[in-house]
Amino acid sequence: MIFGEMLKKLRLYRGYTQRELGMHMGFKESTADVRIAQYEAGSRFPKIEGMEKLCNILEVQIEYFTVPHLETDHQFTQLIMSLDDYPNVDLEIKEDGLVVIKLEGTQEHFKVWKSKKEQLKDSEISENEYMEWIMNWTKDENWLENKISQGEE
Repeated sequence: MIFGEMLKKLRLYRGYTQRELGMHMGFKESTADVRIAQYEAGSRFPKIEGMEKLCNILEVQIEYFTVPHLETDHQFTQLIMSLDDYPNVDLEIKEDGLVVIKLEGTQEHFKVWKSKKEQLKDSEISENEYMEWIMNWTKDENWLENKISQGEE
């Protein structure tokens, strides 16, 4: 998904109209919806201060918007090959063709993610809770639990 599509999806998920979000961003009421529409269409992109403000308003970490948009196997392969610059990455191709990417130092992140996916599959958490976790996992590993305990689900 590209930035504009992600923004629209998140804006709708949070229940904002383009005008409401634009006004929260500090744009004039007469142009607020136009500016957000331009972001969603990809004809404009917010500066870093604007990105930070969007993330604050939409309650999401900036990393949510910085995930690369991959449409083809070649793009995915290029992304994996770009990891070659990182010292803790290794690639293994098993006899059955299975590709294993070894990323030292990230095991706990992936264990937590797998656990969240299993909780979703077993209906222990809702799709909304899972989405909230995905959007904010870098903020605090206990973020979702804290939000739920405050009655903000």
